Formats: sequence, structure tokens, C-alpha cells
Amino acid sequence: MTSSYYIRPHTNSPSASIYIRVSEGRYKQYRFATNYDLKQASSWNKNAQCVRTNSIEPFEIINLQLKRLKAHIIAEYYHAKSMGIPRSIRFYKAALSRFQLREMKVNSDRKILSLGDAFELYI
Repeated sequence: MTSSYYIRPHTNSPSASIYIRVSEGRYKQYRFATNYDLKQASSWNKNAQCVRTNSIEPFEIINLQLKRLKAHIIAEYYHAKSMGIPRSIRFYKAALSRFQLREMKVNSDRKILSLGDAFELYI
């Protein structure tokens, strides 16, 4: 099983979306949107499959999330393979959805503090 990232530029715009390609051989290839967008398609490093460090994008966050997504997909693949679960497009879509839901939950648990709350917490 291999996975890789690529971008699809938007028409009439310099922006692009990041996609993941999962391959289990020649005839089992699946492609999914990662829900990460780039303001400039030129910010993408095709060889390293990540956002360039000299771009206007928040490259550290996007690259970290892409690494975590790839690790999640690989872990789901090996878990399913060891349990004898068949992998299909529905399997990978569900794995991607679980990752995105988990990330939304982590982000929603972080409370944004007001200046007064932060001062009270400091004291």
C-alpha cells in the first residue's frame, strides 16, 4: 500500500486543493480530497509532496496534518488487513472521515481565552 499527495489547481484562480492518492496495486487506486487548500498553487513542492517553507501558506500546520493523515490511513489499512476486512473506496472514505472528525473534536476542545480569562488563569 502506498499513498501520495498531489494538487489540483482551481480554474480561473491561482489556488489549488490538496488530494491524497491511495494505491493497493495497479488496479486499486483511490483518490480523495483532504479539505486543505492552498492560496497559491506554486506553494506546493511536487517532489517532497508538501507545502514549501517559503510560501505564504501556514506550511507547518498543513504539512503536519498531511503527515498525520498519511499515518492514519496507513494504520487503518494495516488494522483492516490484519482483521481480514476488505478495503474499498467506502473503507478509505470512512477512514478519512474519522480522521477529520477527530481533528475537529481536538480543535473544538481548545477554548479561546479572553484577556481577562487569561489574566485570571495566570494569577
